[in-house]
Amino acid sequence: MQRARGLWFLMIVMVAVAIFTGCSDEPDQAWAEETYAAEKASIDKVLNGIEADYKKFAPLHYDELPEDPAARAAEEKRIKEAREAFDKAALAHLKGYPKLIGWEISYAYPKKDKPPIPYSLDQASSYVPSYKAGTVRAERRDLKKDGRRLGWGMYQIQGKETKSTLGLKALNYYPGLEVDTAIELEKSQLDIVLFIVPKQEEE
Repeated sequence: MQRARGLWFLMIVMVAVAIFTGCSDEPDQAWAEETYAAEKASIDKVLNGIEADYKKFAPLHYDELPEDPAARAAEEKRIKEAREAFDKAALAHLKGYPKLIGWEISYAYPKKDKPPIPYSLDQASSYVPSYKAGTVRAERRDLKKDGRRLGWGMYQIQGKETKSTLGLKALNYYPGLEVDTAIELEKSQLDIVLFIVPKQEEE
């Protein structure tokens, strides 16, 4: 009888842990590399599109603007309009990748500013999903594929942050891949982090 109670208590504890910690099938490096290989074509499409539009934007550091007031004003107007166009285009590229659940995007002038100062965009700049403690962040890793740093972990999807298990609500996490990369131009650099969840439905 005592043993049966002990086993029953242990089972309850295990169920509770499973509920409140989310899925236990967490990704590892092998999963990250396999997922990156499977998603590479989509990642390339997004990044190549953003790079092409960033080259059109081609921002200049303020100390490289013309000294002549009229010319300076004209260049500032061009940059403002190009920035707005890039902001819109970048957001379209990012939203066009259904498995992308979040991103970070900013530009800087690493050759001029030490340390670099990140400049954000009005629309496309930053949506970072919540992630579970222990996530391997890409910017802290030396694992690279095609010059891009990879990370992995468990991430939440907007609108699907919780799930119901055995009548109880629990935090809901999905295995995800983090890709950290940069697009470098002569005058500036665009920094991008992509957060990808291949399977977004509960099994």
